[in-house]
Amino acid sequence: MPSPGPVVEQSALLESLLHRIGPRFSRTEPRNRARHFVHGILSGPARKNGWTLAEFAGESDPNGMQRLVTTARWDVDGVRDDLRDWVLERAGDVRDAVLIPTELGFPKKGTGSVGVHRQYNRLAGRTENVQLGLFLGVAFARRWALVDRELYLPRAWTADPQRCRRLGVPEGVGFATRPQLAQQMVERALGWPGPRPWVAAGEGYGDDCGLRSWLDRQGVRYVLATRHPGHGGPRGGEPAWTRIPTGEERGWENALLVHRTPTGTGYFHCRTRPGTATGELVRVAGLIAAAPGRTARTCAALGLDQYQVRRYDAWYRYLTLCLVAGAYLAVR
Repeated sequence: MPSPGPVVEQSALLESLLHRIGPRFSRTEPRNRARHFVHGILSGPARKNGWTLAEFAGESDPNGMQRLVTTARWDVDGVRDDLRDWVLERAGDVRDAVLIPTELGFPKKGTGSVGVHRQYNRLAGRTENVQLGLFLGVAFARRWALVDRELYLPRAWTADPQRCRRLGVPEGVGFATRPQLAQQMVERALGWPGPRPWVAAGEGYGDDCGLRSWLDRQGVRYVLATRHPGHGGPRGGEPAWTRIPTGEERGWENALLVHRTPTGTGYFHCRTRPGTATGELVRVAGLIAAAPGRTARTCAALGLDQYQVRRYDAWYRYLTLCLVAGAYLAVR
């Protein structure tokens, strides 16, 4: 993703995105403030929070920006859907695009923010108090955009209704595993009216039988990394990438893609249409390994980890508006 820089105020591309999400705000004040928020993420100070975004917008205090992400009425999920579809509409041949679930751990010093739990932070490589955000990335034409988001709530949280209620978690929200949250985001993306992209995922998702079975039922092409290939793999001396057919059914081909390297062997369950070249599977598989780094760079560019909110709804609002800015950066 390109780094934020000075944004041309009358950029037709940015205006088309802001116009697209505009109807999700029923009142002029939050609609205009959301525009200022997005412009602030794109062109404002390196540190992104209520104070700095308010100052960038010419406001004397952060109260308005705080209202935008806490109590103002607007359709946050509608904005999410709009920004995702806006990106897919500009992704060229969407059949070549790839949906990839990824995640970010947001370290927290205390335990007062919704979802904070001591758990392994994959990005930092250590166990610490974090809020874990799951995201859906779209890889297209050498570009990368995050187009959806879900907050992971550990069982310790969902088992404490009073604690959840205090921080605004809706009553109907229960425990969901990371693969289940990823499935929700992929399902929403597949619901757009255009062609279906690929789906790819790392081992933490690819080894989930429920997610893989669901993708089979949806009729989606996928490449899923796995620790449990159920096959011995290629013998020494074979090419670095090897495709092993594992079955055919009603217009689909299943295969195990094996990647041998000096440091080990990687395996990928693949489901494709007949005639799909091995090189295409290799391309999609390669995007899986690139996703964490791309997500980390997006986090740094947009200040995704700089929010100062604690409640469930505020987390979704803040992150969604940041993803609007990220959608523009990815497409421009």
